[in-house]
Amino acid sequence: MIRVVSLSLAAAVVSLGFFIASRIEAESYKKYIEYSNQRALSDLASSITNIDSALQKSLYSNSPAYLSSVSAEIWRESASAKASLAQLPLADAHLDKIQKFISQAGEYAYAISKKTYKDSSLDDSSRQNLASLSENASALAQNINNIKSMLDDGRATFDDIIKSQNIKNEAASNSSNTASFSSLEEDFKGYATLIYDGPFSDHLEKQAPLFLAEKTDISEEAALKIAADFLDIAESDLSFGGESAGKIPSYFFHGGNDDSQIYIELSKAGGIVFNMSRSGAIEGENLTPQKAVDKARAFLAGQGFGDMKESYYTKVGNALIINFTAVQDNVTLYPDLVKVGISLGDGSIRAFEARGYLMSHRTRTGLKPSQSISDAKSRLSPDLTVLSEGLALIPSKGKNEVLCFEFICEDKQKRHLIVYVNAQTGDEEDILILIESENGTLTV
Repeated sequence: MIRVVSLSLAAAVVSLGFFIASRIEAESYKKYIEYSNQRALSDLASSITNIDSALQKSLYSNSPAYLSSVSAEIWRESASAKASLAQLPLADAHLDKIQKFISQAGEYAYAISKKTYKDSSLDDSSRQNLASLSENASALAQNINNIKSMLDDGRATFDDIIKSQNIKNEAASNSSNTASFSSLEEDFKGYATLIYDGPFSDHLEKQAPLFLAEKTDISEEAALKIAADFLDIAESDLSFGGESAGKIPSYFFHGGNDDSQIYIELSKAGGIVFNMSRSGAIEGENLTPQKAVDKARAFLAGQGFGDMKESYYTKVGNALIINFTAVQDNVTLYPDLVKVGISLGDGSIRAFEARGYLMSHRTRTGLKPSQSISDAKSRLSPDLTVLSEGLALIPSKGKNEVLCFEFICEDKQKRHLIVYVNAQTGDEEDILILIESENGTLTV
């Protein structure tokens, strides 16, 4: 009898152990799926924003070669957007309008690319079509970023999005806490609202991480200690989330509670943190933008970053997202991009992203122009007035980097933009449109 009871008790203990292990594994898998969905949504938002950015640039270009290049970029980003949309669990959302728009943008850009290869100018009809496509892309980018913002600050999860796809009542559609791709499809009308992220990110997946070239791999245990030190929390507050075998092989960990989730990712080579986010509400605004920039700069210095220059920032809720770039010999190195998110409530670090820095940073050579800045300036559109100028290193559409003269300009409507002219050949390389508002300055 005692043996039977003992065996029964042992079986119960084993069953309980399997149940607990299964529950932990299920929770870990659920978090992995949530992170994967959020990354696909982020990639979708980036692609749509890049489509609009390229459409805007096409309207300002004075170079047939550059216009053809921008058209090819729209076609490429369209394919990327469709791939990201397909990864999201939105089979029942009936996103016909959005899918059709993404396809049409790519197809029309391909036609424009062929046209400008043979003909140096665009007719009024083509420009009107490009402007109309841009308005649609702007609206779509804003709506997707609104949903992404709700996920980032913890007001919604992907489960909430999926559950709300078929909600049609007015109360649900007006709720600030309801994220729905179905309502996004219904509201897709093409009104123009420009929401943009920082420049120079589409090249990052096309090369090896140069900053990590001579660094050795670390263990999972060492990575955990580095992650905990970076966050200034105990190691026991973090759980191992998995490994990534992408361009930057990495470990990632997660922690927090229902009110605030933490995600952190660091490279296996050298144990360098390059992605971190803390979700959760931010109460109040006690810091000015300049104070937030100062805190972000001090944070980067404390993490061992060298000469860094802040470029543009945007206010998202009660947080400030600031773009920093490395500087060498008074040349701004845009590929070496770092983003820091600062809480305007208490000044804490809420987001950190240094993928560009890890992919690109090293000491450059050949940062001397062969063209004169006056000759480069003469190649600009006559509709532009130059406000300031300097030297900058920007990425090409492939793996290369291009030394350029950077001209901050103003058009006849007092709109600001930046034109990059190749410092070696004098060719127009890129155009960025500045979006200036009370929430900061961003670039297209």
